[in-house]
Amino acid sequence: MSVVYWFSGTGNSLYAAKYLAAELGEIPLHPMSSGAPSGTVGGKGEKVGFVFPSYYGNLPRTLRVFLHGLNVHPDTYLFAVVTMGSGFGQGSIAAIEAALKDKGLQLNYGRGVRMPANYVIRYNPPPRTRRKKS
Repeated sequence: MSVVYWFSGTGNSLYAAKYLAAELGEIPLHPMSSGAPSGTVGGKGEKVGFVFPSYYGNLPRTLRVFLHGLNVHPDTYLFAVVTMGSGFGQGSIAAIEAALKDKGLQLNYGRGVRMPANYVIRYNPPPRTRRKKS
């Protein structure tokens, strides 16, 4: 069965995961925070995706723990979409590619998607008038 696994700290990645699942034909979404499913997922002709934020060019701990417990059929098409506020997405793509390779799997597609910056320690939120328009 095809599925999109998602982790989102502030909502950007969940938004991207919902959009992606709809575009791929309403495939199911599964939050990584619920843990990896038991058994093997995917198979020939199936797609398994991972949508998550870039943490300064690396993977969130939630994703690392999830991947550790996940069993994926080797013939599965694997893809990753990394949400980011700046140019750190490619490091996250390389990191998930390496994590999957350690499990004997290959990432077939990876892409970073720029989203509104939301690291409130570093960036101020947009003005109230701009927030109301979104």
